[in-house]
Amino acid sequence: MGWDNRTWGLLGLMMALPLGACSATDQLVGSNGGAGGGVGGAAAGAGGNPAGGAGPEGNLNAFFTELLEGETGCLPRALPKTPSGDVACRVIVARSSSTCDCSGPGLSKTGPELVAKSQSFLQELGFCGGTGQPACTEYCECNVSEATGTSLSQCQTEAAPAAGSLGWCYISSEQGTAASALLASCPDTSKERLRFVGESTPLAGDVYFLACAGSESTQTTPAALGAPCVGTDENDPNFPGYGAGEVNLEMNVPGCASHVCVQNHFQGRASCPYGQAAAGGGCLLPGTTLPVNVSVVPQLVNRQANVASTCSCQCAGSGPGPYCTCSEGLQCEPLIDDLGFGSAASGSYCIPKGAQYDPTAASDACQEPNCGGAHPF
Repeated sequence: MGWDNRTWGLLGLMMALPLGACSATDQLVGSNGGAGGGVGGAAAGAGGNPAGGAGPEGNLNAFFTELLEGETGCLPRALPKTPSGDVACRVIVARSSSTCDCSGPGLSKTGPELVAKSQSFLQELGFCGGTGQPACTEYCECNVSEATGTSLSQCQTEAAPAAGSLGWCYISSEQGTAASALLASCPDTSKERLRFVGESTPLAGDVYFLACAGSESTQTTPAALGAPCVGTDENDPNFPGYGAGEVNLEMNVPGCASHVCVQNHFQGRASCPYGQAAAGGGCLLPGTTLPVNVSVVPQLVNRQANVASTCSCQCAGSGPGPYCTCSEGLQCEPLIDDLGFGSAASGSYCIPKGAQYDPTAASDACQEPNCGGAHPF
């Protein structure tokens, strides 16, 4: 299948803001105990915070979305590659503008499919289409060129590339010693980074998307509201599982028709109900035979994935919306408190009826076979 005929998935969002400002976030983590939450991956400096990546080998549509704190540009996982070894991703910048001009240095016009997806996500994330907000069609989407030649070499190896450098580059530990110094601030579990140089450096007010290609043959039918969902963190072999004291809200999840997956005081991995005491003891990356490399806590019997890790949508909030209507069998439950960050994601979300969290309720850990199959996803 040719490059331009591939199916695209928008992997993540980042914003470039003045130093000290906070960005919108693709993942919110709730507070310990009762319903509510704070921002789980927030601050983005002038250098921007990219987010995006690929799922397990052979399934490029199992994407993750999350923002990381700080200005390092570190990615939690490796980006997908084409058969020739190139990064199978494009970077798109969306700017609110009365005229759409992609003639600037390192920019080119974005195709209609990605424009439509970008504007859809901009609306879902509260940037446009609501009361007092610009129309989503007022945003202009442009491709940001990948660095080439000298710009690429300097981007991947030098602490201070020349002023004339242009574009973005992907840096990983596979690229050798010269790249290692640029990855020093990234966690040991994921030495991956997206970097911008020269005139391609993000500007205040820009919204950036990372879009990666996936084969059409890997597409699956998205799950309906209330159906169990697998968080994209589970594509990381070093992820030990979610915590029962948290509410995790993940947006841009292609496995859900609503693009939203909520872990509502859910413990462990949806793909591994019984966990594992040590690496390689039974947990696999979703949809693969690849092992998880760390210990994983088991799910709780009364908060299994079909109750506490489900596809959702925002049904109420303090912002302009739009808000969804919970379907039969679901209830609208407050999950993410507005703690003064101004996040459009705070508010209530659809969860299965009776699935609200009770911190006083006792629950045993899953033990085979009381929580179903060992590898449900």
